[in-house]
Amino acid sequence: MAYAAYMVGMVPMANRWHIHGLYGQHDCMDPAQSPGRQGQGHAAIQAPQNIKEEPMRYITGNKNIDLFEQLIEEPSLTVTHLVFAAGQEAPEHWVDFDVVVVPTKGRVEFIDTQDGSSQVVQPGMLVRMSPGEHHAMRALEPSEFMVVKMRLEGQKG
Repeated sequence: MAYAAYMVGMVPMANRWHIHGLYGQHDCMDPAQSPGRQGQGHAAIQAPQNIKEEPMRYITGNKNIDLFEQLIEEPSLTVTHLVFAAGQEAPEHWVDFDVVVVPTKGRVEFIDTQDGSSQVVQPGMLVRMSPGEHHAMRALEPSEFMVVKMRLEGQKG
């Protein structure tokens, strides 16, 4: 299978947390032990240094969309909110971006159309694909997910 599905979460490890997330795996202090953060219930995790900081924006998707809506559309970043009815399919396709798919509701079967393998994903999991990976999808029940397409540093577009 060319793409990978990930569970996202924090795993306690002897006064430290092992974080599985979009920026890889990290070890950080237990939130209760973190200086200046006692009792606040979260640890400070720093994103990679090459991410440009911009003012925070809040964007709300529309749960009544027919199929999709573009929440962010920029040259190096697109965030698409998809809503599929049970049984709805997306035929084989691919993009020239790195892609992260974040299921927020339901269960969706992702099919690697190059080798025929598939994986059912649901909230709490991620799908990570590299540019050009051919795939298809089929909703097993009413489903929603966010598709984050990004052009990482050094990629040509």
